[in-house]
Amino acid sequence: MTRAEQMEQYSELLASPKWKEFSERVKSRDNRKCQCCGTNKGPLHAHHMQYHVDRATGSKKLPWSYPMDVMTTLCKQCHENGHKVFKVPTLRV
Repeated sequence: MTRAEQMEQYSELLASPKWKEFSERVKSRDNRKCQCCGTNKGPLHAHHMQYHVDRATGSKKLPWSYPMDVMTTLCKQCHENGHKVFKVPTLRV
């Protein structure tokens, strides 16, 4: 699968009701504030601080199947800036 196909597939997962519900739980837990700059304005994103790959199958975990302690809320600006500066680590679990 090409990188473009992987991104398209991931985008489809992020449009699912399961992701939307999980994302809302993350943002609610964080009092609907960016955990980097503190803003509550603009779109807020649930961000994975690490990605998980199943050790046995090599498959990426579904975006809503992560423990809450590896999730955080970021505003759009902090999320975009973070991805430019940092690479999200991928762990085999």
